[in-house]
Amino acid sequence: MQPPSSSPNIPSSPITPQRTQTKAPLSRNDVIRGSDDEDSDGSDDSLESLSEIAARHRKPGQPTLASATPKAKRVASGSSRTAPVVQLQTQKHKYDLKALLKHAREDDAADESARRAETLLRLGDANKKVTEVPKVEDVSHPTNMREAAKELLHGDEEGSKGDKLVRAMERTTGDASRPQYYFFEFGAPSRDARRTPFPRLAAKKQWSFLADTSTREETFVRGLPTALASKGKELPEELYQWILDEVCVEKNVQLRMQYCNLISLCRENTRRLVDGNRLQKILENIGSRKFLGENSKWHMSPGLEQPYGERNWSPISAFLRLLERMAPNLAPESIISGIQILIRMSLDPIVSRDIRIRIDHFSTIEALVSALPGTGKQWDDCCSQICSYLCHGVERTSQRQLAISLLPPSTPRLCEVRRRLAAAALFQQPDLSYSHPDDALTRKDILARLDAPDFRVTHETDYEELQANIKLLNLVIDDGSFLRCPNVTQSSRPATPATPSPALKQTLPLAATQSSSSSNNSSPTETSAGDFDKFIDMLTRKLKVIHDTISDNSLVSRKEVKADIDTVGKRLAHTVRTRPPPKTSIVDDLIGHTKRDEDIGKPKQREFMKKWAMQRKNGADANAESEA
Repeated sequence: MQPPSSSPNIPSSPITPQRTQTKAPLSRNDVIRGSDDEDSDGSDDSLESLSEIAARHRKPGQPTLASATPKAKRVASGSSRTAPVVQLQTQKHKYDLKALLKHAREDDAADESARRAETLLRLGDANKKVTEVPKVEDVSHPTNMREAAKELLHGDEEGSKGDKLVRAMERTTGDASRPQYYFFEFGAPSRDARRTPFPRLAAKKQWSFLADTSTREETFVRGLPTALASKGKELPEELYQWILDEVCVEKNVQLRMQYCNLISLCRENTRRLVDGNRLQKILENIGSRKFLGENSKWHMSPGLEQPYGERNWSPISAFLRLLERMAPNLAPESIISGIQILIRMSLDPIVSRDIRIRIDHFSTIEALVSALPGTGKQWDDCCSQICSYLCHGVERTSQRQLAISLLPPSTPRLCEVRRRLAAAALFQQPDLSYSHPDDALTRKDILARLDAPDFRVTHETDYEELQANIKLLNLVIDDGSFLRCPNVTQSSRPATPATPSPALKQTLPLAATQSSSSSNNSSPTETSAGDFDKFIDMLTRKLKVIHDTISDNSLVSRKEVKADIDTVGKRLAHTVRTRPPPKTSIVDDLIGHTKRDEDIGKPKQREFMKKWAMQRKNGADANAESEA
């Protein structure tokens, strides 16, 4: 009887029975062909079969693998399963490889089309924002804000909830609709700025090697023109003008640096060819607005969130670095024009937001002010021209204060320019900038300015203007050294008195308008430190009254004003004052003390301590004599 089959997957075809004879076991000295690496031919014929290995270890009487399989023809017993080997050989592919590759290419093409469509939509939205810039300001309009609040509240018919929401939004956010000055054109300029063709006819004599177009850039990068200019060789005028136009629009950083180095060495050309109009032309080529003139008002626009889009600011930084390098070689009139351009640029929000532009702006202003003429009448004339330019360009005190605050106080000359501009902006008189604030202002002027109408808090107070006046007052007072002996400096004022503005004529008795009467009636006497401290205490009390009068009501603008007033008051009390402020209690006013108890009792305490020390000394001497 045949043993039952142990494998269910048996092929239906008959299997040829194997031979039952076995080979003799191999001895230790037999050599197996193909076992060495050098003789191996890659075939499996030399491997011993599993049946032969099993035959050697089979016990006597145990059937072989061939005898274990049935010799009769087997019929499929209803199962469609076949052997794994046969199944692999007969299996067909579900998909064709060519079809799969075709589908993959179609998927890639669809993804690429979707990406292109998304890019076009994004560019369309950006262009729409640029072309419809005036509509951005409508978002902050109260009517639109109220409608948006109603939509958030799901149709508030009465509008009370919407009004409350709008007021809450106004308290927690600043006023973005304030007018601002934009120095550059809206939107991003074209990628390729207008380039000037190279003047080949001007490349003569020692500069003829620049006429070759193929080697010109390499020659500039290697520094050959810079080496010639360092030896005193002046560039032809046409070549200098071409390099001046190419500095800000050149994309190669190394080439741009070599252009700046070459222009900084051409001192005579810089002094003769570069003026305010030339600088303005360079700026207009890289995207700035056209400036109408010095006597025209600067056009203010409502605040916009992103007026310039994704703009490349490297040309502006290149212009600032170029102007910094040219500053020592410019004429005084050109230096003043450069400072005026940078003051106008400082009103643009991008200067205060972009750190790189702000740093370049600071260093350029410092280089230009350092290149101005020294002390004397020429220095006063320069300061007066700069201040008149700012005061005539903008009317709001907040805009003037913003431009003054962006002047870095890094050098004594810059600090003086800041104080002159602050005095002229605070008292609204450009003529005050002709003299130093220490020579033009007195205590009476400072106190009278605090009593002016724009320092009084009413329901119509513009808190942005009030905050600007507080900051300007802080700049004008500085360390307060000129207020310690106010009557001594009356004789050094300008001979021509300034004319106060009509708005402040009634409440602002400027010392500049009363210089003749005050200098004749007052005697130059030294004032004590106590009088100066009383004056500082009077200033801090006036500031505290303004601070306490403001009802912030959770409004950001009012909170900022109160914080600035508190900061200035503490600085005056703890830094400008000669002594620390007196310690007072809540019962001092009730008792009627006019002075501190410490000040009244200090002489008695000193006398008591002297008497006590003398007694101790006499007692010690008496003990020493008795012991002796």
